[in-house]
Amino acid sequence: MSYFKDKVKETCISKYGVETPMLLKDVQLKRNNSLQQNNSFNKSKQEELAYDILIEYFGQENIIRQYSDNIYKWNCDFYIKSLKLYIIWTIIYLPLSFLSLLKEGWGLKHAVPVYIRNVIFAGSYMHLWYLPALIVAVIIVSFLLYKKVNVKKIITVSSVLYFIGLFAQSWFGFITPLEELAPSLWNILRLVQSVIYSTRNGLFEGFVFVAIGMCFAFYDFNIKKGKAFAGFAVSMVLLLFEVFILQRFELSRAHDMYLFLVPAVIFGFSFILNVKLPDNAIYKSLRVMSYLIFYMHPLINKGVTEALKCIDKRLSESGVKFLITLTLTIALSYVIMKLSEKPKLRFLKKLYS
Repeated sequence: MSYFKDKVKETCISKYGVETPMLLKDVQLKRNNSLQQNNSFNKSKQEELAYDILIEYFGQENIIRQYSDNIYKWNCDFYIKSLKLYIIWTIIYLPLSFLSLLKEGWGLKHAVPVYIRNVIFAGSYMHLWYLPALIVAVIIVSFLLYKKVNVKKIITVSSVLYFIGLFAQSWFGFITPLEELAPSLWNILRLVQSVIYSTRNGLFEGFVFVAIGMCFAFYDFNIKKGKAFAGFAVSMVLLLFEVFILQRFELSRAHDMYLFLVPAVIFGFSFILNVKLPDNAIYKSLRVMSYLIFYMHPLINKGVTEALKCIDKRLSESGVKFLITLTLTIALSYVIMKLSEKPKLRFLKKLYS
C-alpha cells in the first residue's frame, strides 16, 4: 500500500461518474495499450467531462487518459458517417449533375465517365467536393499519426502539397510559361489535371487544414485572444491584397485556394476557441441547420433561379434571388430538422447525421 501511495496519488473518482479508481501507472498503461490495439477507447461526453474535472482537481500529471499518448486511433466510424452523407447527397443531386454535364455539350457516353471522375476526385456536385476531400484528408492524417509520424513532418508535407496546389488554382498564371519552356512537363501536368480535375481535394487542400485541426485537438495548440484577433486581421488584409493582385494581373484560374487563407484560418479559429459562450440548447439545433443549409442551398438556388426566369430573367440575377433562396433554405432546414424528431420520420436524420 505504501508503494502505491509513493508512486501515484490514489484518487477515488467514483463521485465524478467514473466507476473504477486509478490503477498503478504501469498497469494503466498496459490497459491503455490493449484498448488501443482493440479499438475500444471510450469517447463518451461523460468521460470528457470527468477528465476535465479530474485534471482541474488533481493536476494533469496525476491523471492518465486512455489516449494521452496523442496517437489518433485508426477508427473508421467517422469515415463511414461522412461517406454515407456523401452517397445520400450524391443521389439527391444526380439529376442536376447530369443535366449540367449535358448542357455543357457532353454526350451521354462521355458524361458518364466524367461524372464518375468527379464523384471520386472532385465531388459529385459543386459544393459536395468538401465531403470526399474531408474523408481523404482525415484518413491521411489519422494514418500518419497511427504510424507515429512526427507532427512537424505532417504539417510540413501538408503545407508543401497545399503550396503545390496553389499553382493549379489562384496562382495558375505563374506556371503557364511552362507550356513553351517545358512542354513535356506541361503535358504531364495536363494529364494529371484531366484525372483529378482540380487540386481542390483532400490531398492538396484538405490535408493541411485537417493537420491544423489535429494540432488544435491533440496538442493543445492555441493562441491568446488578442494575438489571434490581430493575426486574423493582418492575414485577412494580406489575403485581400493577394486576391487583388492575382485578379489584377489575371493570374487566377480558380479561387478555392489562396496562400494567406491558411494563416487566416489558424488565427480565426484560435480567436473563436477563446470566445466563451454559455451553454444553450439552441447550439445543437443551429449545428443541424447549418449542415442542412450547406447541403441544400444549391438545390434550392437552382429551383428559385428557374422560377424567377419564368417571371423575369433579370430577377434571376438580382438580390431578390439571394433573399428568396436564403429564406427558403433556412425555413426548409428548420422544417426538416423538426420533422426528423418525429418517430415515423427519423429517416430524415440521414440527411445530416
